[in-house]
Parts: sequence; C-alpha cells; structure tokens
Amino acid sequence: KARTAVFFNVEAAMKAEGVDELDAIIISSNSRPLPANEAYDKVKDATIALKSMGARYFQKRIDTTMRGGIGVEIDAMLDQLSEDTVAVVVPAMPQSRRILVGGYSVIDGVALINTPVAQDVRTPVKENYIPRLLAGQTKRKVGLVKLDQVLAGVGAIREALEDQREEKCQVIVVDAATLEDVENIAKACIDLAWDVVAVDPGPFTAKLAYGRGLIQAE
Repeated sequence: KARTAVFFNVEAAMKAEGVDELDAIIISSNSRPLPANEAYDKVKDATIALKSMGARYFQKRIDTTMRGGIGVEIDAMLDQLSEDTVAVVVPAMPQSRRILVGGYSVIDGVALINTPVAQDVRTPVKENYIPRLLAGQTKRKVGLVKLDQVLAGVGAIREALEDQREEKCQVIVVDAATLEDVENIAKACIDLAWDVVAVDPGPFTAKLAYGRGLIQAE
C-alpha cells in the first residue's frame, strides 16, 4: 500500500508536515466546473506545489465520462513540466465496464453522449470521440493509439506511441477494453522511459505505480 495524503487545496498541501515520508500526494483542484482560465490556474498552482514537494511522477485524475476542461488542465500541467513530457490519456476503467474503442468512449455498453452523466447540468459532455473532445480544449496536438495496436501487445503499443510522438503529438489518447490492455499500456510507457503525465480515472496510474515498483500490490 502507498502512504498517501489528500489535500483539498494548495495552501493545505504547502503547510503540511512530513510530506517527504509519503509515497503519493493528491491535491484536489476542484476545477471541473470552472471556466478554462480559472481551471488552468488551479491546476498550474497544484503542479507547482507538487514539484516543490519533490513529486517525481504526475497524474491528472479525470472521471471516465470526461467532464470538465481536461485539455486545458493537461496544458496547465505540461506547461510546468519538462518540454519532452507527454500526456498519455487512458480514460478506461474496464472493471466498471467503461472502455475506449477507436477513440470512442463506451460506458456500460452505451455511447458516452447517450448516458445521463453526459447531460450533467454543470459539465455536460457533447462529444463522444475523445481525441476531438481534447483537441477542442488543448493547444497541443492530440494523437490516438487504437485498440488493434493495443491488442498486439506491449511492443506494438510502444511503437504506436513512438509513431504518435514523431507526429509531434504531446497528448496521446490510448484505447483500452480490459485491465490487461491498461497494464500493457503502462508497461510500454515504462519501457520507453518517457516523462509521462498519466491522465486517467485510476487504473492506468495504479499499473504505472506497480510497474515502477512504487507499490507492491494493487
């Protein structure tokens, strides 16, 4: 198990003692319903705080229904990290029947935009094709690694990620239908030794942490 602390704002995190003994630090930005510029500032400040606290690996936590200005928040993080950092977006949570196929989000057998969550009053989702949704929010080029490449295994995923990077994509969406897919995506990222911001609802980050030896059990 990872020794983890959750802070509900940057100020609380910066005042905390003993953070150097933690394995993971979470700062809630509460930014999902905010206008783009405010969301950017919240996530930027949280990223700067995490860097000052010695964070080595970074994750942007999202929900599987892609609500909020995720692309803007990815920019806020990447703008504070090294130039060659790549955001790898894996919105799948297969154990909850939330998967990504051909860049399209499917929630328990229903297209994302046809789910009740997509009609959310504060943060509705009107786009089912995730690369296009993110491209409308980020200033960076968005790429996609499709399911056929993911199903071909770690080596194929690695090559596909490299191809997208050569195309100058700094935000790369990756399909996944099973937890094994998610694990193989994590293994490919670790093999590449890239600086990665994991953009996901949890499973991808857990597989990365396990693969890096940061946690002994998931």
